[in-house]
Amino acid sequence: MRKSVAILYFHCTYIANSPMNNASFPKAAAVRASAFTLVEIALALGVISFALIGLIALLPAGLNNFRSSMNASVGAQIYQRIVTDAEQSDFDALLTAAPPSDGSGFAVLPLRYFDDEGNEVVPANPASLTRNEAQKVIYHVHVRASFPGPANVSSDSANCFTSLPAAPGSVRFNPRSSTILTIQVACNPGNQKINEDSTTRLWTSNSLPITAYQAVVTKNQSTIQKTGGS
Repeated sequence: MRKSVAILYFHCTYIANSPMNNASFPKAAAVRASAFTLVEIALALGVISFALIGLIALLPAGLNNFRSSMNASVGAQIYQRIVTDAEQSDFDALLTAAPPSDGSGFAVLPLRYFDDEGNEVVPANPASLTRNEAQKVIYHVHVRASFPGPANVSSDSANCFTSLPAAPGSVRFNPRSSTILTIQVACNPGNQKINEDSTTRLWTSNSLPITAYQAVVTKNQSTIQKTGGS
């Protein structure tokens, strides 16, 4: 019994005098919370602002490229629609729809309108769009058709534009029942008035993007070729 008491006393004395309970043992250092200084925050904001300015500067160029791609895609779709309608139309009726009155050798077909997806918008009155029609219209389409010149080259006027070239000699290649369609697609969401050149019968505009296409259409067949855009 005395031996057990002695062991218990020794154990309690050891715990009391343990270095963990010794007042002279240094306490654990408090963990210091780290944070950014005001200077570091200012530098970080400066770097981020510089990067954002560079990205924002690229947005106009990206939007312009996207808009140009959309205009080219929809313009090609409209061009195919115009050529298909011309192929399915009566050739003589196509040329007599808008006969030239100025002796230029060109006929201007009725103006056509299309929305942003290339779907045609048929106005109730082609001469004046209603408010709802004007809100839908994005693309205006101008189609010029050429008239075949006379068979005798010598009697050809200076302003006459022939559909087919002259053959060696003095007569033109036969048959001459063909026409060159010049199709101009203008992106004109604001429905601005576009001036027409009195000589070429083509649209001219410095503010609106206009893409021009050409197609040769004959009575029996059509040879379609895109000659470029402007």
